[in-house]
Amino acid sequence: MERQEYIGNTVNFKTYRKSYKLKKQMKNDRSEWKIFENTHEAIIEKDTFDIVQRICNGRRRITSMGEMPTLSGIV
Repeated sequence: MERQEYIGNTVNFKTYRKSYKLKKQMKNDRSEWKIFENTHEAIIEKDTFDIVQRICNGRRRITSMGEMPTLSGIV
């Protein structure tokens, strides 16, 4: 539920290539993304999308080994 395409936005320039000869894609920083709002019909409402983002980014516990469990913060 992180894709902004669900709320009707188009996101461009997420990746780039150092050269046209290289096949490996590199990820751009989020600040370099171009977001065009309301380019198509939304699948879900923006309010619902914001609520899910807040839940997913909520407080999570780290184990004693310093790892983040997969289902942490969901249950």
